[in-house]
Amino acid sequence: MATVVESTESNDINLSVFDKTLQTDKPKKLQIECSLNNQEIENVIAVIVNIIKQHPEFMIKNYNGRENQTLLKNELREKIFILVDTLEETFNKKEVIKSGIRGALGLKESDIILIKSDSIFIKLFEIPTQDKNIHKKDVVHERYNGIDQSELLPFYQENFTASKKKEFFKQTAKIFLDKYFLTGRIDNYDYEQNVLVYLQSIITQQLLEEFDSNKEFFKGFAGFIFRLHLKEVFNNIAELMLMEVVTSNSYVVNFLKYYSLDVVVADGIRYKVPNLLNDNGLKWNVTSMFSIVKLYIKAREINEELNVEKTKKEIEIKKLYLDDISPLEHNRRLNIEKERLSGAHIEIHNKLDKTYLLFRELKEGQEKETLRREIVLLKKEMQTISDDRKIVLDKFIDVSITNTYSILQKDVDFSFRLIQKHERIMTQKEDDFQALKNALIKALISKKQPI
Repeated sequence: MATVVESTESNDINLSVFDKTLQTDKPKKLQIECSLNNQEIENVIAVIVNIIKQHPEFMIKNYNGRENQTLLKNELREKIFILVDTLEETFNKKEVIKSGIRGALGLKESDIILIKSDSIFIKLFEIPTQDKNIHKKDVVHERYNGIDQSELLPFYQENFTASKKKEFFKQTAKIFLDKYFLTGRIDNYDYEQNVLVYLQSIITQQLLEEFDSNKEFFKGFAGFIFRLHLKEVFNNIAELMLMEVVTSNSYVVNFLKYYSLDVVVADGIRYKVPNLLNDNGLKWNVTSMFSIVKLYIKAREINEELNVEKTKKEIEIKKLYLDDISPLEHNRRLNIEKERLSGAHIEIHNKLDKTYLLFRELKEGQEKETLRREIVLLKKEMQTISDDRKIVLDKFIDVSITNTYSILQKDVDFSFRLIQKHERIMTQKEDDFQALKNALIKALISKKQPI
């Protein structure tokens, strides 16, 4: 039975888009762009095949309990890369490696090979045949491009860490905004009709570029992860749009003005437009949006810049440290030691003066000989203290460095105070900004409704 995965519900979203059947090409023979001749390529592939076959101990079959998954450990990956990296000619190393792996393990072109930084992940994959008898509900909720989600979920769990997901979908939103709002233009009608298709197409292309060229699998997988992260994707899009509002991007501003309307007429039909409403039911307009967004995002951007600069200066400050001690603290401790030695030197010097007076008053004899030896010892002690004091003085950090440290530390302290100031502004506007962004997300995933 397929694993049920939580999805984002919305009456305004046609989720069947996630399983759109697209035209696919038949698998083509592997084309490797390189400056080697065919025989040389075959030789390299043959060696890769032998390396894999000679080291079954570095292969984990039924990886993570899945019969269709195999993992080649890092030891085997390194052996393969050592071979490929010795070749001087420029060519598509990954495709040659994949060809060798296919030959060693008898893989088909539809099987997926992911070359990671610490291993090589393999997933056996059969291109599904479309079953026209599958109920539409089952298609929407359990299959993506004909692939059961029970096949997609393990791949997702293996290859999408929390940080990976965050960066991946940020990039999805950035590509979308750039393509349809910055370098290109999309009107509200086109957006409502096709936004999900456009976004899924972008995600598919991201997957193909990053993972593997298996179009059938990644079309389905794109629909699967898009459904899982639908709100996150639109959250990122809404965030980027609001940032464009701050820069007075006229196209984005005009696009958002649509949601300030109540009713539009298209082809003689009246439609209710999705509105930007806050929790109290009041409508946001572009003017009220701008006032909130400008204060919040500007404060956040300034804070980000200040934090970057503060971090840079903190790194510079850390470089001036000696044994995890700041230059000022280092000199302070040395100064204490210097004063201690100076005091000891004065004390010994006074004692030596008194001993000299006694020595000069006495006639030759045992007592004077004792004082003579004491004078010698006091002189040695004074010399030792002088030597120690010189060592301490030599350890003092130059004033130019301590001045640099003080200036940097003052800059960091000033940045910290500014950061706190803008954080207070952000805190004051946080609720309004989040309410506005949530309203925009809801509007962006909705459609106008006939009335």
